[in-house]
Amino acid sequence: MMEIKRRFRLPLLAGTALLPLMFLGASVSHIYASEPDEVDPVVEETNTEQTEDLNQELENIANAVDTGAEETPTEDAIDQVDNGNGAQTEANVSVEYQTHVQNAGWQEKKADGEMAGTSGESLRLQGIKIQLKDQNVAGSVEYRTHIQNTGWEKQWTSNGSVSGTTSGLRLEAIQIRLTGEMADKYDIYYSVHAQNFGWLGWVKNGEAAGTAGYSYRLEGIRIQLLEKNAAAPTNLGKQSAGYIYKKVQYSTHIQNIGWQAYQADGVLSGTTGQAKRLEAIKIKVMDADPDSDLGVSYAVHIQDIGWQAAVKNGKMAGTSGQSKRLEAIKINLTGADAEKYDIYYTVHVQNIGWLGWAKNGELSGTSGGALRLEGIRIRLLEKDAAAPKKLGKTDVTYAANNYDGVQYQVSYFNSNNYDAQGANGSKAGASGKKIDSIKIKLNGKIVGTISYRSHIQNVGWESSWKKNDAEDGIDNRRTEAIQIKLSGDIANLYNVYYRTQVDDFGWLGWAKDGASAGTKSLSEPISAIEVKLVLKGSKAPGNTKFAYVDKPTMDMLAKNYSSSTNWLVMVDKTNFNVGIFKKSNGTWKKVKSSICGIGKKSTPTVEGQFTLGPYRNIVHRRPNYSYWYVVQWNGDYLFHTCLFRPGDPSPTHLVDGRMQVGISHGCVRLPVDMAKYIYYNVPDGSKVVVYH
Repeated sequence: MMEIKRRFRLPLLAGTALLPLMFLGASVSHIYASEPDEVDPVVEETNTEQTEDLNQELENIANAVDTGAEETPTEDAIDQVDNGNGAQTEANVSVEYQTHVQNAGWQEKKADGEMAGTSGESLRLQGIKIQLKDQNVAGSVEYRTHIQNTGWEKQWTSNGSVSGTTSGLRLEAIQIRLTGEMADKYDIYYSVHAQNFGWLGWVKNGEAAGTAGYSYRLEGIRIQLLEKNAAAPTNLGKQSAGYIYKKVQYSTHIQNIGWQAYQADGVLSGTTGQAKRLEAIKIKVMDADPDSDLGVSYAVHIQDIGWQAAVKNGKMAGTSGQSKRLEAIKINLTGADAEKYDIYYTVHVQNIGWLGWAKNGELSGTSGGALRLEGIRIRLLEKDAAAPKKLGKTDVTYAANNYDGVQYQVSYFNSNNYDAQGANGSKAGASGKKIDSIKIKLNGKIVGTISYRSHIQNVGWESSWKKNDAEDGIDNRRTEAIQIKLSGDIANLYNVYYRTQVDDFGWLGWAKDGASAGTKSLSEPISAIEVKLVLKGSKAPGNTKFAYVDKPTMDMLAKNYSSSTNWLVMVDKTNFNVGIFKKSNGTWKKVKSSICGIGKKSTPTVEGQFTLGPYRNIVHRRPNYSYWYVVQWNGDYLFHTCLFRPGDPSPTHLVDGRMQVGISHGCVRLPVDMAKYIYYNVPDGSKVVVYH
């Protein structure tokens, strides 16, 4: 509780008895109505114990007069007054102040710690006057206020002039200081009652009191003079801080939402779990000292643009109306007072979540993975204070898709050495070789483990996983497939992709995160591998189809064949499928495929490599059926349609349309459009391959 003391000057009249001053021993309390945001009323009490001491001293004075005692207390003992905290101020030195209150105008003057303003009425202070009274040393009082929509006044006001506007704008904070000899001998303390906070702690000698960044009004104020270095008055409310301000504020522009309201001091700006990109950001910082030289500079990495030039102090970084995501950010403090602080920031990244806290210009986010920033938190902390606690699974602040983090080596049959090595997606191995052992390791800064195992000739999948550059495989037994996975912090950021080269099929598709890559049951050795780390959830390095084959596809098998023309026809008896391939840029591209019917068990369709033609005919008519678009591929073995009514001028009425069964005498039955396509497009001499 604050203790208010009145000063008394008691003239000493020789031979005159003093009247009893019993009222000086009374305990006086003033209870002010509590604010809506306060729990307990503010109670002010005089210090009873100290008042009793003063009574005792006065009694001693009276006794001395009555008895004629030689010693009397000096006038200074009475002239000096208790300031409520054990310190004494010289007689007659006083601070007087008057506030302009919303709807009420100028109130009565108050002095020496009395409350000016209102309490519990939600009325704003709009102006203030402060002056010194009855001072006995040179100097003055100066003050300035932080005004709604204006900020801190540039000039200081003094000696009873108005600070503020009195025109309806709220005061949000205040600074008060002494000058001259007054500043040498006294401290000026002040405490304000702020909207939603109540009474704040006492500050002194030009420090800021109130709030900043909240748009909260000042509602009341108390000001008190104390002798230099005396103990501060006791706080009136629950707040110990005299000035509550938002150290760093930031606003983000969000996909389909637009600009959000400013957030501050580590609160989320943006979204999580809504798959919405950040498109732009504004940042500003504030110091406790309104006159400090502190600013902020920041730059963002933008989709399809890259790093944008840095902007400062509330300017927009990013784009608006272009639907481009932010992918990374870096933030620096500027100004002479930047050395007093560290600025920390963390971002929420698509598919990954919260990254670790970056600070003072470090990169935060990702690059190369086309991953959006979805949210951000920023903190301004005193220099070398402990970093905020991590919010996600990783301490890593920035991750690139071209991360140079993995190396691998292979050993061949009949070799005791690791003959080939690769890194970060490059090839390890060579066509025509047979790999029998593999080593893989991580070599980057991100903590984690890479584990792997092989499918080995006549053994199958190994029961245990090897880790971190341990040898995996058996000498002179072919490695036919591999599995690779990550664990630890690196697994929170990256997928591991890998693929194998098999000589009969070429490069297979990319597998990831423990899936199988290679072949099984085909007696095919791996001849080369590639391994790559890719940011979690971003695109695979390439095609992911057919990463693991226990039976080759038609497209794979087609790579093994050549034709005297630019056409190739493949017939898969097991799956009752026919594919037509045309050469494009040196590789076979499937242009058409369909289901088919083949020979029954008693008259099977022969297998092997054959040549199309030379016999062709539009239709073969039989007594009970006809078949159309007939093309020879091996003696009496033909491509043609299913069976239709014999007298029809075109294949219109089916007699037997069964497919995907063994039904013919060995010919390959096709749908009309497929048979017609071969008849009119695939030239004689083209290769025909029939297999199961």
